[in-house]
Formats: sequence, C-alpha cells, structure tokens
Amino acid sequence: MNSTDIKKVEFISAAIREGKESTLPHLIELFSVPEDIFLLDRIQCVIEELQKWDLGLFPDIKCGNIDSVRLVKNKNIATLHQDQIDLDIKSFESSNLEFKGTFLFDIKKYSYNSGLPIKQYRSEEVLHSTIKTIAAFLNCGGGILYIGVNDDGTIHGLHEDCKILGGDSFNADTFQLELRNQVGAKFMDGKTINDYINLCFYTKDGYSFARLQVAKRNKIAYVKKENQWTVYRRQGNRTVEVRIEELEEYIYYRKDQGWSKG
Repeated sequence: MNSTDIKKVEFISAAIREGKESTLPHLIELFSVPEDIFLLDRIQCVIEELQKWDLGLFPDIKCGNIDSVRLVKNKNIATLHQDQIDLDIKSFESSNLEFKGTFLFDIKKYSYNSGLPIKQYRSEEVLHSTIKTIAAFLNCGGGILYIGVNDDGTIHGLHEDCKILGGDSFNADTFQLELRNQVGAKFMDGKTINDYINLCFYTKDGYSFARLQVAKRNKIAYVKKENQWTVYRRQGNRTVEVRIEELEEYIYYRKDQGWSKG
C-alpha cells in the first residue's frame, strides 16, 4: 500500500468513526480523481466514492463554494452495542468524555424546593453547561457527552427535561429538536455546528439518556454568553473559558495538537 492509499484509508476511517473535515479540492486529490474531466464530473466521482462507505458531505455541495470546509461523516448514525455504552458510563470523565445529569432541569433547585411547577425548574445555567461542553469538544479534538447520566455513572434520565418541554414523559423527537435549536441559537455558525454532533438515545433500567458524539472542528467554535462571544476548551476532565489574553497562545496550542490548520 503506497502513501496515497494509506492517507485515503486513514481519512475514511476517521470520517466513519467521528467525522473528518475537508474541502472538495482536497477530496478530489485524496481520491486520485482524473484531471482530464470536467470539475462537476470530478465532484461526482468524489460523491460516488464517499457513498461506497455510506459517507456524506455536510453541508452538501448545494451550499457554499468549492473551497468551503465540509464535514465528511456517516449519513446514518450507527447505534452502539449496550456493552460499549456500559463501558463508557463506568469510566471516569476525561478530556474527551463528560456526563451531564440533565439538559434543562435544575436538580439542585429541585432538591431544596420540590413543590414548584415543572417549568420553574428550567435553568439557563444548566443548559449553558451542556453548550459549553459541546464547544470545548469542538475546539479540542472532539469528544463524547452523555446527557441524562450523572457524574458517578448512574442514570438520571431525560424525562424531566421533556416534561419541561411540555411532554408527559421522555420523547426523543422533542428532546432532539430542543437541543438542535439551542445549538443553533447559542453558537456562532450554529446551523453548521449541528452537523458536527451525532445524537443517539439509549435506555437502561427504564430511563432514557442521550449520547452526543462531537467531532473535531478546525475552525474555533464561539458560544454566546451574556451577549458576548466566548471560547471554551477542555483541561483534563473540566471545561474552562479561554480568556482574551490566552487566546493567541491557545490558537498555537490547537495547531500543535493537530486540531487546527492555522
């Protein structure tokens, strides 16, 4: 196997596993598409090559231009075996693994005042905790976020979040719609950011929870916090804000880690 074939295999493997950023010119070169055919035909060759592996371009070729950065990833989200999920939730939080008990529901508020109407337990602070973790994974090589799972690996479930959203119990469509809408609203380029998040639901002991696989992003992801754009990163098992005086150094750090092209 020559170096070109090795690069192709490595790219496809990464795209299948977690998603991989690229541009159409890079894919044309990577797949050794003949140069003596029209550009549209070369792009079609790329699409057909990706389809062999059930991979797609996000956004698709109807959006942007030929040099736009696109995410290459599975068109269909693969469901993991329960053994893999159990292994994850028995692990400790790390630079690429995080647990959140809820998405919207304020567990602490409920613990000292449990008699309020359900919607009064909705918390922007709890929501922001999830959003900033997603941002940190985007900025630091990707990661896995479980929502509905406590730090100790016990399953809390998403039923309270869905009740806040007006349902009687857990509803996957309702939860996903709210999460996607919040990502779209809280992130700069939120519509694009949603392409970097694969979301699956699992059930254990009668409780449903969400698994978010967040892909690495070369471009820095910015989150709106108190009407300002903020950058977050992972440091070990925690998410921290990158202060303005740290941003230049952090950009170089991302490049050294292979998380950014520049």
